[in-house]
Amino acid sequence: MFSKTLLACGLGGIALACVLPTPASALDSNYKGETTVRCGQVIMKSIKLANDLHNCTGNGLVVGAANITIDLNGHTIDGTGMQPFSGIRNAQVGSRPGYSGVTIKNGAVTGFASGVTLGNGANRNVVQYINAIANGTGILLTGPSRGTLLYRNSVVNNAGDGILVNSAATGTRIDNNDANGNGNGTPPTKQDGIEVDATDKDTVIKNNRARNNGDYGIRAAVAGSDGHGNHASGNDAHGPNNQCFNIRCAP
Repeated sequence: MFSKTLLACGLGGIALACVLPTPASALDSNYKGETTVRCGQVIMKSIKLANDLHNCTGNGLVVGAANITIDLNGHTIDGTGMQPFSGIRNAQVGSRPGYSGVTIKNGAVTGFASGVTLGNGANRNVVQYINAIANGTGILLTGPSRGTLLYRNSVVNNAGDGILVNSAATGTRIDNNDANGNGNGTPPTKQDGIEVDATDKDTVIKNNRARNNGDYGIRAAVAGSDGHGNHASGNDAHGPNNQCFNIRCAP
């Protein structure tokens, strides 16, 4: 893409208007489809980030529309640890619920009360390839959200649970995530790598890995959520043969 710049050019003493190309990258911060964002920005359309966000004192980014993708594009969103803010928030504001059909992917969130928060109304959301590091909770599902997919995320060294799924959430699939070093506060604040309080028959926990978390590696409210292929080791408080609750976990 180019924009047109008019210059006066001389040719044989005659003034001409010459059109020379100027690279769009010199004029357009959205070159190659990337978007510059700021702390607390409400995202109304699909974007690919062009920048990191540092020391956000509120939410990092807020979802403001359904059926969009927020691609962090390898960038990091970091906060100051203040309650009750999230690195990326898709949850109820006043009487308005969260948004359906949202994908959040490809980057890191750190230093928030929760790295990613999905709440009431955030149905059929996908969170994938997110590194949630050193937050209160890494990835948090609250309220009656339906059909969430958490896929290939890494939740590391969060003070509370790495992944926490509320009892009102239904049809959640927790697949191929790594939960390491979460919830290692002093008792009774020790928490799990992955905690799923949902009791519906459509929730599935499969192929996850949980290491060195403060309580269970993976804890499920019901055994029917076990989709198999989960692994856990080095998790505190329950010994080498009792690493998971209601989930069969190999070392």
